[in-house]
Amino acid sequence: MKAKSNNILRDSSLLTLKNEYFKRFLHSHHLFFVGENSSLQQQVTSYSWMDHNNLFVVNFVYPHNNNFQPITSGQHVYLRHLFTNKGLACGNYNPPVSKKAGRRPSEVASGNFYAASSQKGLMYELHALPGSGHKWEILTNGTQKIIPHSKVRFRHVSLGCFIELTDKTLPDWGLKQGEVVCNFYPSLERSLFTIKEITYKRVPPLVTKLWIMCTWPLGHALSFGLPGDIGALLAGSLEAL
Repeated sequence: MKAKSNNILRDSSLLTLKNEYFKRFLHSHHLFFVGENSSLQQQVTSYSWMDHNNLFVVNFVYPHNNNFQPITSGQHVYLRHLFTNKGLACGNYNPPVSKKAGRRPSEVASGNFYAASSQKGLMYELHALPGSGHKWEILTNGTQKIIPHSKVRFRHVSLGCFIELTDKTLPDWGLKQGEVVCNFYPSLERSLFTIKEITYKRVPPLVTKLWIMCTWPLGHALSFGLPGDIGALLAGSLEAL
């Protein structure tokens, strides 16, 4: 079984997203936000090193009859964290560290969001599938075609805010990783992500996860101090399946 590498972003693609301004990857893990003003959902952070928890799956909001159809700029998608199977979402919660005033940044979290659900302050999508998260509009600069090294931004369809990295560091409960917010007035360089790799898979998800978990530790250990692309290769580049 072979994971087919592709030069166009498609439905069900597996990808990593790196913000070049901070040199950090979009990241999530099994830990949860804490505090009265948080969603208590799974943390979404930024992380400097290549890691299996940087992997996300992108899916159409409205599935096509044929899987692996190309995704282009302006379309609505779900972003789902591969290893925890939870979708990215945003609600009326304070950022983990940054101060919030008026229409300022909100927390970005991962969670299982079911149809017609509701919870304190969190906006749930009425037609979202379990685990899919919220709808995001994927945007590129000047071209609809999305390929590796394309620059993309993600705008929350309902709220209008953009996923953005900040210069804040989370406390110990966030493993001292970088803060991620959804900002109504985003900085271009902080909200712009480079797609580092695109792979779509015809192998079972469990096989995919087992392969990455087996190949990741060596690559992660060797990636410290090495250029990101080399670290990605050593971390079990998805094209090696």
